[in-house]
Amino acid sequence: MRRPEIHLFAARSLENSGDTPGARAAYQLVHAEISPGLLEAIVKHVNMERRLGNVEDACSLYEQAIAIEKGKNIPRPCPCCLLNTLDLFIWYALFVPIRTLVPCSSHSC
Repeated sequence: MRRPEIHLFAARSLENSGDTPGARAAYQLVHAEISPGLLEAIVKHVNMERRLGNVEDACSLYEQAIAIEKGKNIPRPCPCCLLNTLDLFIWYALFVPIRTLVPCSSHSC
C-alpha cells in the first residue's frame, strides 16, 4: 500500500531544497496514482504554486479538482452547504475570504 503522506512530505522537502519540478512531480504522482482527489494533496500543491507566485496555476488546480468532483455521480449537498464548504476550502488554501458564510435553512449542518 502506498501512503500519500510520505509523498506529500517528499514534495515539500523537494520544494524546500529548490527542486520545484521534483516537487510538482511528487504532487502529480499523488493526484494521478496514489490518492486521486485527496483534499490535503490538492491544498498543499495549490499552496506551493501560490508560494512560487503561480496564482493562475493554483486556481487552475482548484478548477481541475472541482471539475473532477462534479463528474462523479454522488448525491449532491444542498447549495448553501456546498457554497460554505467551497468558501472554507478556498479560505484555508489561499487565506483570502471570498464571501461571508450563508446559513443553511433547509437542515442543520
